[in-house]
Amino acid sequence: MNNIDIKEWYKSEFANLEKNLNGESSSEVHLQRKYSLEKLLALPFPTLKDEDWRYTDVSSLNDKRFSATGKAKISKEALRKYLFKKSEYITLVYVNGLFDEKNSQLGSLPEGVTLSHSLSAASGKTLGSTLDTANYFSMLNSAFMNQGTVLQLKKNTVLETPVYILHVTTTENAAIYPRNYIMLEDNSQATVIENYVRTSDAEYFTNSVTEIFVGENSQLTHVRIQDESLNAYFVNNTQVRQKQNAVYTSYNISFGSRLSRTDLQTHFEGQNGESHLYGLYIAGGEQLVDNHTMIDHAVPNCQSNEVYKGVLAGNARGVFNGKVLVRPDAQKTAAFQQNKNILLSETALVDTKPQLEIFADDVKCSHGATVGQLDENALFYLRSRGFGKDLARSILIFAFAEDVVRSIKLAPVVEYLEGKLNEKLNFNF
Repeated sequence: MNNIDIKEWYKSEFANLEKNLNGESSSEVHLQRKYSLEKLLALPFPTLKDEDWRYTDVSSLNDKRFSATGKAKISKEALRKYLFKKSEYITLVYVNGLFDEKNSQLGSLPEGVTLSHSLSAASGKTLGSTLDTANYFSMLNSAFMNQGTVLQLKKNTVLETPVYILHVTTTENAAIYPRNYIMLEDNSQATVIENYVRTSDAEYFTNSVTEIFVGENSQLTHVRIQDESLNAYFVNNTQVRQKQNAVYTSYNISFGSRLSRTDLQTHFEGQNGESHLYGLYIAGGEQLVDNHTMIDHAVPNCQSNEVYKGVLAGNARGVFNGKVLVRPDAQKTAAFQQNKNILLSETALVDTKPQLEIFADDVKCSHGATVGQLDENALFYLRSRGFGKDLARSILIFAFAEDVVRSIKLAPVVEYLEGKLNEKLNFNF
C-alpha cells in the first residue's frame, strides 16, 4: 500500500469521499474541497530545506497512508473523564472526525447564536478565505474536511456558556480532518475549548484547521488542549482576523503526539485590538513539539502579549518560532514576546527563535528566550525541607507550568489540566 505515490493516494481517497456525499457534490463546501485538492496536488511536500520546517522533519508522514474512517461508537463511560458538566458547557463530541449526537449536548442556544456540526452552515464566501493556499497541510485539510464546528454570533450577542469541542480518536491508521469556523460579529463574546484525545496508543494522523473572525468590540477566549496518542501525528493551523477593539486570547496546551506542529497566526485589521497568546508544551521520550506563531500588526494602536513555556525531558525536542510583524503604518504598537524552556535531561533539545520585524518607529516591542535547567538553589531548598529529589523536581516543574494553566479563567478546565500535568510529570521523565 505504501508503494502508492502520496498524491495518487489523495486522489483515490478523494474519489471515495465523493462516493459518500449523498447529493452534496455541487455544494459550496465541496467546491472548496475540489479547489483545495487541486492546490494540494500542485504543492511539494514540506522538507527540512523549507525555512518553516527546518527543525521539524515530517518526512515520515509522506510515507504513511492514513485513511478516513467510518463512524464509531463510544460509551459515555469511556468519555466521562474528558467531559465537563453538560449543564455548564455546550458540548460537541466528534469520534474519528464524525459528529456523535448521542454524546453531545447543545441545549437551547440563546437568540443570535448559530451552532452546527455541518460545514455548510458557514458562509461559502468566507470558509477557507483566511488560509494560505501554499500551506500544504491547510490545503490537505480543506480537501478532506467532512464535518466540523460552525459557531456564529450575531451583533450584540454574548454566549455566556462555553462551547466545548471534544475530538476522540478510537482507531488505528486513521486520517482525521477537524475543521472549525468561528465568526463573532460586532459587540459579541464567546469562549471555545478544543480538546484532542484518544482511547489507545494507536498510530493515526490528525490535521485540523480553525478559522476565526472577531468583530469590532468583540472578545473570544480560545483554549486548545492536545493530548493525542504518543504514536500519533498532529498538525494544526489556526488563522485569526481581528477588527477594531477586538480581543483574542489563546491558550495552546500540548501534552501528546509523537510529532505535533501548531501554526497560529493573528492579524489586526482594526485599531486598538489585543492579542494574548499563551502556550505550554510538555514532552518526553521521543516526542517532537513545534509551535509557530505570527502576530501581524498591520494597523496602529494594537497590543500583543505572548508567553510560551516548555518542559522537555528524555530525547524530546521542542521548537518555538514566534514572529511579530509591525508594518510601516502600525505606529503606537506594543508587542511583547517570551519563550521559556526547562530541559530535564542532557539529551532534550529546544530550538527557539523569537523574532521582531519592525517597520515603524513609534513602538514598544521586546522579545526574549531562555533555556535552562531547574534552579539548583530552589531544588536544594525543597530537599532541605524534607522533600525527596523526585518530588522536589515535580513541584518546581509544576510551579513553572502552573501560571499558564492558572491564567485560564475556567475552573473545570484548570482542574482538568492540573490532573494532566500531574500525569505527565510522573511519566517518561
